[in-house]
Amino acid sequence: MAFTIRQKINTISKLFSEPKVLSALLSQRDFGYLNDIGWFKSFLAQKSIDVNENPIPWFTYPFIDFLSPRLNKNLILFEFGSGNSTLFFSDKVRKVISIEHNKEWYQIVNISKPSNVELILTKSEKVNDYQNYFSILNNKVDIIIVDGLHRNECLIKACEKLSERGVIILDDSERVEYSRGMKFLFQKGFKRLDFFGISPGYLYKKSTTLFYKDNNCLNV
Repeated sequence: MAFTIRQKINTISKLFSEPKVLSALLSQRDFGYLNDIGWFKSFLAQKSIDVNENPIPWFTYPFIDFLSPRLNKNLILFEFGSGNSTLFFSDKVRKVISIEHNKEWYQIVNISKPSNVELILTKSEKVNDYQNYFSILNNKVDIIIVDGLHRNECLIKACEKLSERGVIILDDSERVEYSRGMKFLFQKGFKRLDFFGISPGYLYKKSTTLFYKDNNCLNV
């Protein structure tokens, strides 16, 4: 969220008129929750990293805490949209398959990707090209992450390649424009579990949602 110069000046003036609030905010820099989770490092680096500067997904922190201990090396994960999440998951699951539409971002991730990551650059941003590789997958996958383009279409398409115990993760699920895809998953019998909170480098409230059925691979 961008602020005007006037808004920034008014905010600074208000902080100085409320010394207790200012003191509480300043204390977070070295001793509070934001420091503990590495939020300041993400903010300054403009990338999603933890307190030790290791890559993490741009999910809400509550969801990262929930998901991390449930991952294992038996799982195959597919993500619409690559990034630090790709590197994070590669260390925790057997294989990661990522679709990326941005050539520059693809090249950045491709340089550092480990051997268990398959990274695909789409021909264009059109929905058919974006979903093309997913459509011809031979094997089903356990976790599908929807965090890129055409999210409604990807949520709908995800059901075709999801394993019997598979789950679907949607980031920014608070946005009303994704309601069509979520409604489709409800009709297919999925339950939802929302994780609201802040995410690396940002302080606004957002949500990452898990869609699952009974006897799923995350044991929810």
